[in-house]
Amino acid sequence: MKHLFEFLVSLMMIGMWPGVFGCSGDSKDSVASDGNSDTDTDADTDTDTDSDTDTDIDTDTDTDTDTDTDTDDGQSSSDNSDSGAFVDSDSEEPAIADTAKAGTDTDTDTDTDTDTDTDTDTDTDTDTDTDTDIDTDTDTDMDTDTDTDTDTDGDAAALELQDMDGVCVISGVLESANANYTGEGYLNGTNVSGAGIEWTVVAASAQTVRLEWRFANGGGAARTAEVKVNDGDAVGIEFADTTAWDTWQTLRQDVSLSEGKNTIRLAAVSTDGLANIDLMTIWGSGISVGQCDVAPANDPAVIRITDKVPGWASMNGGTTGGGNDLGAAVTVNTMAALQSETSNSDPKIVLVEPGNYMGGFEPAGNKTIIGIGPGVKITGYLKLSGSGHSNVIIRNIAVQGERCNSLDECKNGDDAVYVGNDAHNVWLDHLDVSDGQDGNCDVTRSGDFVTVSWSKFYYTWAKEHRLSNLIAGADDETESDGKLNITYMNCEWGNMVDQRQPRGRFGNIHMLNNYHHTGGSQIHGVGLDMALIAENCVYQENGSIWTDMGSPRGWKGIGNIGSASGLNDSRGSVFTIPYEYEALPASEVVSAVTASVGGAGNTATFEP
Repeated sequence: MKHLFEFLVSLMMIGMWPGVFGCSGDSKDSVASDGNSDTDTDADTDTDTDSDTDTDIDTDTDTDTDTDTDTDDGQSSSDNSDSGAFVDSDSEEPAIADTAKAGTDTDTDTDTDTDTDTDTDTDTDTDTDTDTDIDTDTDTDMDTDTDTDTDTDGDAAALELQDMDGVCVISGVLESANANYTGEGYLNGTNVSGAGIEWTVVAASAQTVRLEWRFANGGGAARTAEVKVNDGDAVGIEFADTTAWDTWQTLRQDVSLSEGKNTIRLAAVSTDGLANIDLMTIWGSGISVGQCDVAPANDPAVIRITDKVPGWASMNGGTTGGGNDLGAAVTVNTMAALQSETSNSDPKIVLVEPGNYMGGFEPAGNKTIIGIGPGVKITGYLKLSGSGHSNVIIRNIAVQGERCNSLDECKNGDDAVYVGNDAHNVWLDHLDVSDGQDGNCDVTRSGDFVTVSWSKFYYTWAKEHRLSNLIAGADDETESDGKLNITYMNCEWGNMVDQRQPRGRFGNIHMLNNYHHTGGSQIHGVGLDMALIAENCVYQENGSIWTDMGSPRGWKGIGNIGSASGLNDSRGSVFTIPYEYEALPASEVVSAVTASVGGAGNTATFEP
C-alpha cells in the first residue's frame, strides 16, 4: 500500500496524470484582425471556456482477499489488490487442499496468487478540444468600403433611406431601368460636377454615425464624390467600378451628426456624375427621417425650382424633371447650346436666357427647362414625342410657329407644341403659344399625365387653320384609350382662336380657372369616350361651351361664369379628380390670368 501511494504521488509531480486535478484545456481568443486601414471595432473575442476536468480517478482497490489457511502450521496469508474507477469484480481463487504426510510438513503452497489485474484503465480521453472557431472575419472594408458584408456593428441601429425617403434636394431622378435594386428604383444623378442628392435626418444626440450607400457604377472607372454634413468640411469618397449598372456594392463613410436636424449632401466632383444610389443606411442611435424645408406656395410671378407640380402631372409617381439641385444647373443663350444640353436623358436643369431661339426643339427626358425671365422665345416648335421624352418640365418660354403659306401646308405642318407617342409626366407652365402651323398645343397618341398651367394660346394672323388644342387625332387612335389625362389650369384662349379649346377623345380632362374669350365657333368639343370637367372658368363666348363630337363619356360644369350658355350643364359620367388643388373663385380668374406680371404666358421671373 505504501509503495502504491508513493507511485501515485510521483506520477502527479511529473505531470503524467493530468486528469487527477482536472487541468482545463487552453482557451484562445479568436480576435478578428482587419487587415486594412478600416479599424474594425467588432471585437470578436472567442473565449473557449472548455475546461475538460477528467474525474476518472483510477484507484483500483482489489478486494481479492486470498487467505490460504495452512492446516499444518496454522499460518495464513492475506493478499490485497487495488480497485479502479471501473469497479472490477475479481473472482477469488478456491483454496487448494494440501495433503500432509505424517510427521513432515511439506505444505508446498502452490497458490502463487498471481492476481494479474488486467484493469489497465487506459484513459483515452485525449480531449484535444480542437476549437474550430477560426473566425476569419475577412473585412474587405477599404473604407471606401466596396465590401458586400453588412457589418451590423452590434449596438447601432440602422435607418434605411430608400427611393426618395428623406430626399429634399436632388439633381437627378428616381428610375428603374437597371435590375437588382431593392425598392421602387434607384437615384440616378445628373452627370455634371456638383450634381448631388441631399437627405435630411434628425439625430437624438450628437454622435458619429456610419453612412453606407448601396450603389452601382457601370461606367468603366471609379467615380469620385464628396459627402458633407451641414456646413462642415466635405470628405472625399470614391465609388468603385462595379463593372455593370445592375451590379451593386456598398461604400461606407463615418461622419458626425449634430443633435437635431442634419442635412447630408452627396455630390459629384467630376462631369462623370455620381454612381446610381439604391439606398443609404445610417448606423447610429436615435436617427430618424427629417422633414424638408417647406417651400412657399407657388407664386405665378416668380418661378422657383422648388415649386410644386400641379394637376395630372403630379400623378403616376410625379414629374421631377431634372431635379431641384441648382448647383448642377447650366445656363444657355443659343439654340445650339439649348439643343446640346438637352440631347440625352441624363437629368439636368437648363436655364435659358432671354433671346430668340430659332428652329425645332426636342428635349430628351428628365429635364427642367426654365426661361429666366420674359423675352425667351422659340420660333419654330417644341416637341416631346416618344417615351424617351418623358418626365419633362418646361416653364416661362414663348413658342411661335413658323408661318405657313396655304391651308394644306398648315394642316401638314408642325404643332407649335406637341406631346405624344407615349411621352408622359409633362408639366408645361407659363408658355406663350401662338401661330402653330397645325395646332398650337396638341396631345395625342397615348400622351399622358400632362399639366398645362398659366399658359396662353392665340394667333397673330388670320390664317384658315386656327384650331388650337387637339387631344387624340382620330376615333381609331386606340393606343390612347385609358390615357390622355390632362389638366389645363389658369390658362387663356384668346385672339383669333376658332376651335379646339380643347377638342378631344378618350381622355380625362380637367379645366380649372381658365379664361376663354376667342369669339370662335367651338369651345369644348367632347368626342369618343372623353370626359371633361370645367371648374370655376370664365367663358366670354357666344353659344354653348359644349359640343358633342360623338359618343362622349360625359361632361360637367362647376362654378363657371360668363356670357356663354350651358356653363354648368352636366351630361353622362365623368371621373373623380385624384389630386389636391385649390380653385380660385371664378370672379378672380380674369384678373389673375391676364396680369402682365405673373399672368398666363412668358410673364414670370426665375428666382434661384
